[in-house]
Amino acid sequence: MTGEPPNEETERIRAVYQGYRALAESKWSRTNAGNLAMVRERNAVIVRMLRAAGIWPLEGRRILDVGCGGGDLLSFFQSQGTLPGDLFGVDLLPERIDEARRNFRE
Repeated sequence: MTGEPPNEETERIRAVYQGYRALAESKWSRTNAGNLAMVRERNAVIVRMLRAAGIWPLEGRRILDVGCGGGDLLSFFQSQGTLPGDLFGVDLLPERIDEARRNFRE
């Protein structure tokens, strides 16, 4: 956050995210088999798209994850060979940035 007072849209988004908290503990849990399958499929699609665009492998590239949440996608890119110093994440909610910092280790 930039230190600016929250505006109406920021507050609306915060309220929506609060509704997701219960889902995160069940449907979107890292232990939910359906969620894990969805993440594997998403990651495979990302790799196919980046290969098709001619920008795979990612070594030497800098990556910005806008709306990084807990940093899961950043961790995926690191597992694929991107150096931690080339990975960046931003999120509207400061608590999500804190979560990403806890979950994503250099």
